[in-house]
Amino acid sequence: MLSRGDSVLTVVVCELQCGEVDTDISATNHVSGETLTTAAFICVRRWERFFYWIEGMQSIDEVVKEYDSTQCVTGGEYKTEDDAKKAFSEAFTATGCFNIYAEIDCWYFGGSVFGDKPTGRIDYVLTPRKPLLDKGWQMGCIGVEVKKSGYKAGPLICQMIDYSKAVFRLPDACGACLVCMTSVCCFPELKGAGGPMQSIMANNRIGEATVSKNGVTVRVNGTTVFGSTARDGIRCKNVNCGYKNGSR
Repeated sequence: MLSRGDSVLTVVVCELQCGEVDTDISATNHVSGETLTTAAFICVRRWERFFYWIEGMQSIDEVVKEYDSTQCVTGGEYKTEDDAKKAFSEAFTATGCFNIYAEIDCWYFGGSVFGDKPTGRIDYVLTPRKPLLDKGWQMGCIGVEVKKSGYKAGPLICQMIDYSKAVFRLPDACGACLVCMTSVCCFPELKGAGGPMQSIMANNRIGEATVSKNGVTVRVNGTTVFGSTARDGIRCKNVNCGYKNGSR
């Protein structure tokens, strides 16, 4: 197992012949407390060889610090989580498109086998109302996790992935229905999320909710799946992502 302070050199040798994997060998070298200076990644693909040499491999602590310095955080100007919740609730309630349920308990069914927390609680669950259904909404229920501005993306995305693999119990007033989320979004939106992080978010149906002077939006996989503005009115688009298992 890796822990902070460890360094790791992983060499993966993979030979692909006519699209089929003939060899798949991986070896991991752990050197606690030291920093490895060189790592090699060798990929043999359709008899072509590519060599990548990485100088000065960092320890896990250093990698985490470097990741933090990229400033991938929640945006906006909400000094507290309560400020963000107030802005979200008021703006999305005004659209008339969702029933909004706050502080909804859940039970994880797809978390880590080493997890010690079988239950959780999401800030909001949104279920569609008639104005949105009349527009063709097929995106089911959406979960929303709210943080203050400047909250780091890593822990938040992990939290939302757990919520995407959970079942939620709606209030007694609406029949105590058990539902799963088609997507889980954060509010406010993330600043600086791109590349591999965007891919991870798309594969887990993780999105972002936004509130601006023009209106509100919900984006999943870079697509606006819901929008409500004074100029364009209510609009929605159903997207298909995050339904594959294994390599994707």
